[in-house]
Amino acid sequence: MRCLYRVGQFVRHTVTRAAALDVGPAHRVLSGQALALFRRMPAGDQRHALDVLAHLCAQGPVPQDLAMAALLHDAGKALAGR
Repeated sequence: MRCLYRVGQFVRHTVTRAAALDVGPAHRVLSGQALALFRRMPAGDQRHALDVLAHLCAQGPVPQDLAMAALLHDAGKALAGR
């Protein structure tokens, strides 16, 4: 099952287009440099981050710092040029 999950994750990552993303949640949680960093992330990473945040929100109230971490947990890849 884990293999199928990874295949699905890869497909979602490669076909995601920035124009198709609803980044409203990111705008509600992030501001300034954090939002700029989120926008530098590839569309697939943005989609993944938004999915992580949505999953957390489905569990109940999410503290601000946890929401920020959900949205930026892969941001290092954008800074490293990957």
